[in-house]
Amino acid sequence: MKIKKKINGHILFSPNVFLIFCAFFFSICIIENPLGWSNAFGWDGTINYDLVFIYLLSLYLGIKLGGINFFPSKVSLDEKNNINYKYLALLFFIAIIFQSAKFINIGDIPLLGDPLSRYNLTLGGFEDYPTRLIAPFCMIFSLFYIDNKRLKYIIFIFLGVILNLFFLQRQEVMNLILGVALVLTFRKKINFNTIIKVILVAFIVAYIFIGVAAVVRVGPDALMTNANVFILPLWVIHADTTTAFLFGQSVVEKMNGEYLYGKYSFGIFISIFIPGYTEHGAELVRVMFTEAKTAQSISVPYSYYVDFGYTSLFFLSFLQGFVLSYFYRKAINSMSYSDLVLYAVIYLNALWSLRSGSVILSPIVIYIIFSFYCLSNTSEKKITFRNLARGGFVFILAISTIALAFRI
Repeated sequence: MKIKKKINGHILFSPNVFLIFCAFFFSICIIENPLGWSNAFGWDGTINYDLVFIYLLSLYLGIKLGGINFFPSKVSLDEKNNINYKYLALLFFIAIIFQSAKFINIGDIPLLGDPLSRYNLTLGGFEDYPTRLIAPFCMIFSLFYIDNKRLKYIIFIFLGVILNLFFLQRQEVMNLILGVALVLTFRKKINFNTIIKVILVAFIVAYIFIGVAAVVRVGPDALMTNANVFILPLWVIHADTTTAFLFGQSVVEKMNGEYLYGKYSFGIFISIFIPGYTEHGAELVRVMFTEAKTAQSISVPYSYYVDFGYTSLFFLSFLQGFVLSYFYRKAINSMSYSDLVLYAVIYLNALWSLRSGSVILSPIVIYIIFSFYCLSNTSEKKITFRNLARGGFVFILAISTIALAFRI
């Protein structure tokens, strides 16, 4: 029997649904996995449920407070979709140049050549920042296409997917695809049958491209389990999804009451001003707690707890909920291109925190927000936040260009 009732698409991506998803995520993390990947970092099987509870409670409080109309939110960054296409295309072209420079820097195309060659990249954060504009700009192009039906917008999106895919940037490809899906769904009414079909398709895609692909790549014997060959891919997906959470629990146990004093969540801000500062975030965790050769992230709530204990856990969790709710309210009130895409960027960053433990307003997110102020036609002679944001973005882009010229 078909269910004809429809709901507003934006409800599917609301902060409240995110809160429910987090609770679901934490619940599957406690399921014992027969693959035993957690043995690699010495997890003893315990879970700090108090940290999970405080995270969810703080997130809930932030969502509720962020949903209150403290400030008018009907005026969007681009003032009713007043995005200058020429500015957008220019910045997208600059982002493409920086992305192409990565291939030149490593002398290879990871997807077609050596997948590990991407780790040979010597370009730093400033050179990487402009490439992070590709995904959000493609989201804008998708909205342009829906409203104007011009093929050139699809070409931009295709180019964005291909360049990120060729460099095997899984997170950026996911951000682009999920972001486009989010902004296009946000303005529509969706029936439940469509929702069920999308969930089913997503499950099948994950089963094949994550679970089955991993089993084929390493072989079922290498996974060291007697699980049914058809169930094995599900356990692979489960392990890949929950490892960062269990690793975070292990890190908290090993720290035994000590803290990182801001080096995990805020170290990336320090690295902007101190070139070569790498002892922060996932890289610091790798050095302190593993023998791995690549950075090792930990999931929320542990990533928020390891800095200053319960204080940072409450503050960062509350901030995540507040920012999510505030930008969600702006998006549903204006339905403008900028507000839709900025909410998509922030929402996806919140989702990735379940894997990387990132703060909601990371430097990359702030950089993307600043870039959006450069896309509108609005001109103001007096000193305003808009002009300061534009100036900040242009200044950072100039530094990125100079750094790229010397380091490529």
